[in-house]
Amino acid sequence: MNKQVISDRNNNCLAIVLRSGRPTSLKSIRAVNFITDTKDYLQLAHMVRNARDTIPRHYHNPVKREIIGTGEVLFIVSGILSITLYDDNQVEVKTIKLFEGDAVVLLRGGHSMVMETAVEMYEVKQGPYLGVEDKTYF
Repeated sequence: MNKQVISDRNNNCLAIVLRSGRPTSLKSIRAVNFITDTKDYLQLAHMVRNARDTIPRHYHNPVKREIIGTGEVLFIVSGILSITLYDDNQVEVKTIKLFEGDAVVLLRGGHSMVMETAVEMYEVKQGPYLGVEDKTYF
């Protein structure tokens, strides 16, 4: 997996871009690798497991967390998406293109998107969604 971290001029991580592509041998990378930092309010990991591996039954404890902000993960199923990233001061930092199989983790700052072609994607973010209270357009 090809990982690109995009930061603002203060070295704050705005986004993590994950390019599609698989290594030639999955056994060579069999592991659980977190893409986000353990301190980030949104966690994303990449896992490679062998056939018949197991994860013991478990549940996640009802830990209360206070989260400021909303992170998003976009998974591009098909098409080409251009996304422009902005820092916390709404200053443009970089525009990137995402292609089929790519993903991006958006952790801070702002963003805008242009569909270069028809796009199918999944979006994952914290809830509940608050409607007009959830976004500020600039």
